[in-house]
Amino acid sequence: MGGKIFVNYRRSDSDAHALSIAQYLEKEFGAARVFIDVDFSSPSRAEDDQALETALTRWKQDQVALPIFLQSVSGSETSLALTRPLPRFERHASVASVNLVPDNDSVVRVAEPFWEIGGSRVPSVFSKLSGVAYGKRSMPIDFSIAPESFAYFSYADVLQGRVPLEDFRGKTVLIGATALELGDMQPVPVHRTLPGVVIHALATQTAIVSPVKPLSEITQLLLLAAWTLLFSWLYSQRPWTVNLALTAVALAVAVGLGLLAYGLRLRLDAAPLACAVAGTFVAATLASLDAADLRNRLLVRLANKRRAVLDSVFASSYDGILWVDESGVVVSANAAVLSLLGMPEEQVVGQSVTRFLSHPLLSSATADLAGMNGRILEAELHSPQNVAVPVEVSTTLARHAEGRHFTLILRDLRERRRQEALLRHQATHDALTGLPNRLLLVEELERRVVDRASQPLSVISLNLVRFKLINDTLGHDAGDTVLRSAAFRLESVLAGRGMISRLDGDCFGILAECEGDRTRLMQLARDLGDALSRHFEFQGIPIGVGANIGIACFPKDGRDALALLKNSGVALYDARRNGEDLAFYEADSEQHGVRQLALLGELREALEHNALELHFQPKVSLRTGLCDSVEALLRWNHPVHGFISPGELIPLIEPTEMLRPLTDWTINRALEQQAQWSEQGPRVRIAVNLSARLLQDQGLPDRLAGMMAAHLGAACLGGKAPPDESAAAYHEWISRWFAADARQLQTFYGKLAAG
Repeated sequence: MGGKIFVNYRRSDSDAHALSIAQYLEKEFGAARVFIDVDFSSPSRAEDDQALETALTRWKQDQVALPIFLQSVSGSETSLALTRPLPRFERHASVASVNLVPDNDSVVRVAEPFWEIGGSRVPSVFSKLSGVAYGKRSMPIDFSIAPESFAYFSYADVLQGRVPLEDFRGKTVLIGATALELGDMQPVPVHRTLPGVVIHALATQTAIVSPVKPLSEITQLLLLAAWTLLFSWLYSQRPWTVNLALTAVALAVAVGLGLLAYGLRLRLDAAPLACAVAGTFVAATLASLDAADLRNRLLVRLANKRRAVLDSVFASSYDGILWVDESGVVVSANAAVLSLLGMPEEQVVGQSVTRFLSHPLLSSATADLAGMNGRILEAELHSPQNVAVPVEVSTTLARHAEGRHFTLILRDLRERRRQEALLRHQATHDALTGLPNRLLLVEELERRVVDRASQPLSVISLNLVRFKLINDTLGHDAGDTVLRSAAFRLESVLAGRGMISRLDGDCFGILAECEGDRTRLMQLARDLGDALSRHFEFQGIPIGVGANIGIACFPKDGRDALALLKNSGVALYDARRNGEDLAFYEADSEQHGVRQLALLGELREALEHNALELHFQPKVSLRTGLCDSVEALLRWNHPVHGFISPGELIPLIEPTEMLRPLTDWTINRALEQQAQWSEQGPRVRIAVNLSARLLQDQGLPDRLAGMMAAHLGAACLGGKAPPDESAAAYHEWISRWFAADARQLQTFYGKLAAG
């Protein structure tokens, strides 16, 4: 379709999703116009509403159209209420009416060019988007246009950039919902039913490309009257057999007129003409035959045909269908039910429905089918082999001359249940190890806390030592192998004494049933640690891994699942910080952890504002008694806590991403000071402490060389100047000079960690 693109969203999506799509289309693709078929009459979340208003201000007012519509007031069939966007949105966008008016048979065939709303004319969607002035008359919609000719994109594909950009350039974009379950489906010619937003697009396309010119109602009535009179006269002059041939010719002419009107883009419904011919023929024929006999034969034929259609639907339905009388006895069963039961029809028909179907509304004594009428319930269908099949049951009551019966439609739920179970397992288990994840651990812990009341229960948090080093040196495949093997070993140790889950990364959570006995808990922790202390193997390389363990006990250390899990993590942090294998939760440690988190955040700000200090500690030679070098020491004078000791500062920095920038800051300041001393006289060597973690950084030698060349030049080489004294030559020379020792240290540290 020229100029129109649909972006579909699903029933679970919010107004904010539609807004995001509109913003993305305007920003990335330069869409010419955007119509958002979303009700913005009620406030949403404050941040979403503000985002929508902000986005609308970036568009010209006539580029974005929001819906306005009349709808019935709840509980009234005559009163109408006007629904329009909130004023904060309408100030920045134009509005278009989305009301559709069906004909008397509930089929939508035309679109109104405008609506009188609130004393003013509001253009409809097709008038707004097409820019074509159609006057006051209704415009017939050209339903020969295939809805499939439009370009459809899901909002997820648009937002994630999975669609060609040029598909949207300069186009008019309609954002709306096309899901069947949303209920925005309207009966239409040709296509049976279409979503409202698609009908608006068809009307827009009709107005732009191929407007249909309606014949006036008077013209159509005169044509119908002349047609009827003509054939009435012809039928009156000939026997019914000749009239039958004339009728066939007339019907062919009616079809031809309809096709001619379609080719000329005229709105001419040939059906009334054909009906007039057929009705005249029937009237003339009944006048010459026994009308009663003919009527009976026709009714019998019609009834047989209808019965054949119903029987075909009944027999071929994928859903099971049971016809049951008022007393609950099965009158008929289709093939789908018989297949579910594994029984022939003669063993089902005549039996009580309660023999096969179980639900609280059904019992062996009575079948409360009336209580099930109009409801969708879940029940079980039982076969003679005692196989229970879960089914969804919808019941409909039918009244007729002989009484009434119930139609039960049964839908097999086994596949749905299997998919639900699979999704549940995926949501509650770790994909790598197959262990339960944090979600399932919390659920199980909550259940056991409730069941146990005040009985002891323990939660263990465990992480692998040197796991990051394994990933960094041997790769993530090695890390995954270690994680799977560690999970297997931990499960083997527990052996039914608890539940183990993978929380995240290299951290595991264990629900231990040790009744709070510290001795038993310590023994379990030792068993877990011993299991991980044995070497793992990856591609013939032995890998050494240890464990840090933190323990929290119910109810002393927490009375709910989240508190217990958090406090076991606090204990784990204490174990890592103190260099211990095992730690129990202590309330004082949590306060210490809170202080450390606060200090870490403040340290980042101190580094950004150059609020740290570098002190230089002399190193005196015992042989000469002279100071031949100094050691650079990082100091932080906190505005509240005063000087933070290195014993607290260094362990705080060591495991975080702050280690690298803080080390680079220290080296740069030390080099600046050395350069100043060199200008003043004697050359002083400065020692800077490096974390062993930094020896894993492959870019460290080159980064240090760059800093040394920038601050010191040839002075840092101990008089060994390169032939070319350019800055680039200094950098390359220093890098080669330093890299050999640095990389030897890296290799040594890697072997030490692995073994």
